[in-house]
Amino acid sequence: MLIPNDQPAYPLREEPEGSYRRVGTFIPVVYQNGVVSQACVDRSIMVRKTL
Repeated sequence: MLIPNDQPAYPLREEPEGSYRRVGTFIPVVYQNGVVSQACVDRSIMVRKTL
């Protein structure tokens, strides 16, 4: 599952959780490293849930 660089893995504005900012910074770092995979997206979601 590949996600374009200009779009987040999921809508960042739909849910009012304050931890989305960290998730939003996590995904671009993954793209800069050239690693794009479902596991990376799952990890970002897990980080959101644990914050």
